[in-house]
Amino acid sequence: IVYIHGGAFLGGSSGEKHLAPPAWTRDGVIGVTINYRLGPFGFLCTTAGLREYGHTGNYGLYDQLAALQWVKANIASFGGDPDNITLMGQSAGCMSAQELCLSPRTKGLFRRAVLCSGAGLGETFDGNIRMEENLSFGDAVMEALGCKTLSELRRVSAWRLLNAFGMQLGKAGRGLAVTSPVIDDDLIPCGVREALQNGQVHRIPYILTSTSQDLWQPTLYRAILDWQSLAAENGIADCYAGHISRQLPGDDRGAFHSADLWYWFDTLQNSWRPNTDWDRALARAMSGYLTNFAKTGDPNGPGLPRWQRHCDAPDQVMIFGDGTVSQQNAHEHMPKEEENEFVHAVSRKQ
Repeated sequence: IVYIHGGAFLGGSSGEKHLAPPAWTRDGVIGVTINYRLGPFGFLCTTAGLREYGHTGNYGLYDQLAALQWVKANIASFGGDPDNITLMGQSAGCMSAQELCLSPRTKGLFRRAVLCSGAGLGETFDGNIRMEENLSFGDAVMEALGCKTLSELRRVSAWRLLNAFGMQLGKAGRGLAVTSPVIDDDLIPCGVREALQNGQVHRIPYILTSTSQDLWQPTLYRAILDWQSLAAENGIADCYAGHISRQLPGDDRGAFHSADLWYWFDTLQNSWRPNTDWDRALARAMSGYLTNFAKTGDPNGPGLPRWQRHCDAPDQVMIFGDGTVSQQNAHEHMPKEEENEFVHAVSRKQ
């Protein structure tokens, strides 16, 4: 499993506590976590860059592509199977993985994908931003630094670039839009919906999940179900929908954004929380589903409740909750906006 970390394309790392070390080797699966360029180093679009290379931005995605190519070429030396690689990501890492799943440059590099809290059909996740839309932002960063060429920009210290980037980020008021992957007509040819409709998304098995107190809820929950419905209509049959609603012990934040990683990686021992026997059992089950999926493309296995494909049970979603792991009615678990602090914070700001 090759895992791409989250962090809004601005932060995060492959060495976070919930990632290291994953318990997957217990089930015969090797875990690879990677780093990639972030912020202005990873996603700045500039007119100068477009002029020089014919495309601009997505440098962090090209790092991820390079990592996948390296794993494909070298994982056998670590006991792995180069023909059985699963791509996994969460949050910005999930948005990255979703983009890589529609890129012609990644065909053959992985056989399945796990997309957690950042994939789906919706304005936030569709990936419809073209590189040209972000040129004015990148050009403003260069102007603030007094740079007219890429050669001049490359000579600027990282500290100065970060400061200029941060100042312009506040002025732009476009949030993740200016620091996200873009359609660059090279690595990324189109948006997610178009790719699904045109059959450009890799025809591989998928798991898509969200959490009950996730960011962008209930939009994200709907986006996942819509993604899987459109995928099924266009020949991608092996999709599994999951929803993590376990209210983590220790505070009242519930199943917050990224809370599921403690369970997928089965790394509860790294957490300060007063985890219970149920938390440990849930982590064992979720990591078991994940490693089964990585091995065969089917998360099911001995001792685990049956997880049905979306196309076989479109009104069902697998719930990883308080005392239960079971298929339940998807509509009954639609998160409510009033339960989401992020939605309220954004509403107050607006």
